[in-house]
Amino acid sequence: DLLQAIDVMIIPSLFEGIPLVGIEAQVSGLPIVLSDTITKDLKINDSVHYTSIKKSPKEWAELIISAYEQEHSRDIKHEFFRNSGYDIVREAKKLTEAYESYLSSFNI
Repeated sequence: DLLQAIDVMIIPSLFEGIPLVGIEAQVSGLPIVLSDTITKDLKINDSVHYTSIKKSPKEWAELIISAYEQEHSRDIKHEFFRNSGYDIVREAKKLTEAYESYLSSFNI
């Protein structure tokens, strides 16, 4: 519900791993503008826009407005995200099956 109240998520960062909030934002249909210092692994769909942290505030603002105008429909494709490996139910099942297969090789 909180993410639905936001128009655009902005993540300007010098150093960042994979911010899980960025994945959550994509699943909610929220456009994201982030610095190019953040891993490209975060980008699951076209609602993610990278730019240099060194760009001016005006350039950031222009990209933020553009991202909002492109993505404001919040067209969420849940199946796309499930197939991208971000569905906890599917991934837990895969992990359970992998462990069961491994354990069965020991006849446990």
